[in-house]
Amino acid sequence: MFNRLAKGFIVISLGFILGCGGLMQRTKTFFQSPFGEREATSEKVSEEPSKSHLVTGKTLFQKGNMKGALKSFEAAVSSESDSPEAHYSLALTYYELGMHSNAINAYKRAIQLKPDLAEAHFNLGVAYDQSGQTENAIRSYKQAMNLGIDDSAIHYNMGLGLMKLSRWQDAKREFLRALEQEPNLAEAYNNLGYLNEAMDDLESAVAMYKKALAVKPDYKLARENMERLVKAPAAPVRPEIAKREIMRRLFFEVDGTWGFSRDVEIETSDGTVELSALSKRGLFRLGYILNERIDIFLNLGFTDFGFDENVPSPEISTNIDYKRVLGLAYGAGIDAKIYYWDRMNLGFDAGLDLLFGSNEDEYKDSPLKATTDWAEYTLRLQAKYLGLSNLVPYGGLTFSKLNGTLKLDTGTQKVEQDYNEANPFGIFIGGSYFFGDHIRFQTEASFIDETALTFRARYTF
Repeated sequence: MFNRLAKGFIVISLGFILGCGGLMQRTKTFFQSPFGEREATSEKVSEEPSKSHLVTGKTLFQKGNMKGALKSFEAAVSSESDSPEAHYSLALTYYELGMHSNAINAYKRAIQLKPDLAEAHFNLGVAYDQSGQTENAIRSYKQAMNLGIDDSAIHYNMGLGLMKLSRWQDAKREFLRALEQEPNLAEAYNNLGYLNEAMDDLESAVAMYKKALAVKPDYKLARENMERLVKAPAAPVRPEIAKREIMRRLFFEVDGTWGFSRDVEIETSDGTVELSALSKRGLFRLGYILNERIDIFLNLGFTDFGFDENVPSPEISTNIDYKRVLGLAYGAGIDAKIYYWDRMNLGFDAGLDLLFGSNEDEYKDSPLKATTDWAEYTLRLQAKYLGLSNLVPYGGLTFSKLNGTLKLDTGTQKVEQDYNEANPFGIFIGGSYFFGDHIRFQTEASFIDETALTFRARYTF
């Protein structure tokens, strides 16, 4: 039984990997579609140097001489840097040579020069996909759709990207749209079979594998998937798939923040006194991606919170030099993607973070004990620019509410002093850098309500 289950898991994993590898591309027909030109194999060479390089490059491209085409298109770009056709042709050649990062930059330059070039958005999505930047690929496909591309290739590629992100229902919808355009697309039926298995609908999964074989009788992968379910229907592959789907939605983040100053108001018997607080914080964050719009997470870590000045305490008739030591911090939060503005490549997000902490200090040369309990509620609204490859700059506004209680105990006297944040509104700027779909590094600076610097590293399973 164990061997049979293991074999079934391996087969379906292989099916997922192979199914996600078959992107549809448009590199071979680029002479006809984006710029309305005929193939340049027999055209008279133009007297303009840039046109001459373009014609030569297209001819070499069609003959499969990619290195020669690359030199011609690079020369065309060099002599006419504002030609979207030259940059687009260069991008296609880079892609064919496996130079995906170069292709991405060239496609983006072509789009910058001609924003309505739908084919460039589509092929940019393919290049992003091959570079492991799935979310960027999906955004490019959506932009190509907005510009009028609506065929089996773009819906199939969208389905693959969504399947990589474990968005089963959305992926299923795109594969069905691809089949409306191209009913004999066997790979789409096979991937629908996989998705039905993931959603525990084994009967529908078998039906999809059978349809894939009806279209393509020699489709080995679909046959193996179907026979696995038909011969061993009791073999519970679903728990393994469910476990993998859950793992793909988990993320782990390390967060370090240095707070250089923060205005805090302390309530004393003589009235309200404003002081500057210092803080350091290290958090470990475990989160879960509920869907394409909402993430939830838990925080657990350590905090070092205190005041930059002596705390006035008329009740004890002295100023208390409140020293800072490490304490516990914990909390939870939610992040939501509100809106994506395709035309400007802008994304708008919101987040709510609840954090609680406590410090308890005892001094060696004094009977004084100081205990600080605090709670912080932070609402964030941010805009981010998504037009770059791996770098996402962002900025936004915060509304935060910090309040707590400072308890002082000298052994003979006990005093409690409440404190609140003096200025709840702030701004922040930062940037995130993505390494593929799994790793993200982030740096952020905060101002007005507090002056702080934050570093984060995130791994998505």
